[in-house]
Amino acid sequence: MHTGEATRGFWQDYTWRRRTRPWIIVTLAALAVSHGVWFGVLHFGHSAHIDLIRQIEVHEAFQDGYVFPRWIRDFYLGRGSPIFNFYAPFVYLLGEVLCLVGFSPLLAVKGVYIACVVFAAWGMFALGREVWQNETAGIVSSILYVLAPYLLVDLYVRSALAELSCFAWLAFALYFLLKTTRTRDTLDALRGACMVALLCLSHNITSMIGLPIILGFVLVVARGAELRKTLGAVALGLALSAFFWLPALLEKGYLNAEANLTAGEYNYTQHFVTVARLFDTRWGFGSTMNKTPGAEIMSTQIGLVHGVLFVVACAWLWRRRKDGGRPYRSALALAIAVAVGLLFTNRASQVFWDHLPLLPFVQFPFRFLTIVALGTSALAGGVVARLKETSGAKAGTLGALVIVGAAAVAYGPYVQARYLLHLAEPPYDVRVATREEAKAWRERPEFVEAQALLTPRVLREGRESKTTAKDDYLPHWVKVKPIRYFENRMDVLDGQATVVAVESPQPNFRFAVEATQPSTFLVHTFYFPGWQVHAGAERVSAVPNAVTGEIQFSLPAGHHEVDVRFQDTGARLAAKMISLGACVLMIMTVGLFQYRRVRRVGVSSNGRHGPRKSVDDKPRGIV
Repeated sequence: MHTGEATRGFWQDYTWRRRTRPWIIVTLAALAVSHGVWFGVLHFGHSAHIDLIRQIEVHEAFQDGYVFPRWIRDFYLGRGSPIFNFYAPFVYLLGEVLCLVGFSPLLAVKGVYIACVVFAAWGMFALGREVWQNETAGIVSSILYVLAPYLLVDLYVRSALAELSCFAWLAFALYFLLKTTRTRDTLDALRGACMVALLCLSHNITSMIGLPIILGFVLVVARGAELRKTLGAVALGLALSAFFWLPALLEKGYLNAEANLTAGEYNYTQHFVTVARLFDTRWGFGSTMNKTPGAEIMSTQIGLVHGVLFVVACAWLWRRRKDGGRPYRSALALAIAVAVGLLFTNRASQVFWDHLPLLPFVQFPFRFLTIVALGTSALAGGVVARLKETSGAKAGTLGALVIVGAAAVAYGPYVQARYLLHLAEPPYDVRVATREEAKAWRERPEFVEAQALLTPRVLREGRESKTTAKDDYLPHWVKVKPIRYFENRMDVLDGQATVVAVESPQPNFRFAVEATQPSTFLVHTFYFPGWQVHAGAERVSAVPNAVTGEIQFSLPAGHHEVDVRFQDTGARLAAKMISLGACVLMIMTVGLFQYRRVRRVGVSSNGRHGPRKSVDDKPRGIV
């Protein structure tokens, strides 16, 4: 066979086309949408510098062997911060994987941005295909998902990396849980649990929004044993991620979080979205906090194409309201999710915002547009599926092309990035540039790129790095914030002693102390539960300084080898035990499932296990 014939045969092979081509299509769509991130300069966004700083610090901690860095010691001029005890760290740990294979922190962040869009496309394709049992519908849902205006806002305007990642985990969680209701497959339920865990480990606020939506979806769709299995999967996902979210919940009282996160310009009452703004197609890179008349403002639209298709899908739901089948229940659950999302963006929902616990921490009602984008995109695929069902395959394909084309025309102009460079002289002012301007400016000596300025030393010594817009994770013992960095990490507050710092890995400190009389010492690190001071084998009582909130302790006269260590509290240890137990349970369940499967199915003559059939015994494409 000639090479050309072999190639044609490969591409024309039914199995290859069935299993692979749709994934290639949605991947290419995701890469096209994220093309603005590919350029090697930090792209613009309200949180662009913040994400880069966090990635730099996580990489620094990893180099010291600090794998889950609850405490980052460079922030607040070297006083440190418990940021990752409270802020979900998964996207930066994912970025660290890229750093470990040679990427710079900037390129690692960019790689995670691109990966999040690709994962979102995959998740929505899988969900759309599962809901409508139609691959074309899945492709349409996937493309509309990555073109959803709010996803593009998170990518190119807000640069909200952690929130962006949740577009993927939400879609995958719903997919695996929905698939579980069809197959009743324990492995599908476990995959769903893993997606719930990733959601909780990626963004606190989106998990607060998304978990009730997931539970509502399960309650509407699942029945009997399916319901028990899917609810168990959600519970397992929460247990797997408990090592993070449980201490964050129990220890938030040690911060001034509520005052910083829910007051003033971060109060939800300042950010409700009007109905007109939901359909306002103007695009801007400004912030919703900027109330200046005529100022460029961030878009909070749902998208005209999404809106029209949602209305069409709702009309179909109304016509089929007596249908109790799984596709109908799935579509109904998605429509309810969209309605809930739209309600909570609007001031009409203020009574819920005023009284539901933790909801004010969401801050911006427009964040519920994540749910709106998820539901409207998944329902859009149903329009194609119904068209294909009623008018034939050609009509369905034509409808898909029209919908994708309309979305490309409507949202294509939003797929654009701006880039950030700094002036090379203090105070290193930021300049926003187009791609062409950034290419030219980066070659000029008067400009410098962000990663050249944001080194760990500069973050520690040259600026008050806190990596949030406000002092969200500042311990409440701090009455006066630091104004300068101390090269000496520990000073004598009272008494007479000499202190010599000994090199130690993050986040801990070690000192050799020679005290000629009883002395009191001040470690220039904020006190927070978990910090322990040991003089030799003996633990020393440590307290927060009454003004600075730094670690303060006393020692008798003599020579002391002092270790200042950040350890787990009782809450953190208990949460770790819950997650460890969940991991063991999951591993045991997989092992038991595989053992029973071998016993039930047996081994075929060629040494492979027989295929697993779904409950409805329908052939499927790729799982």
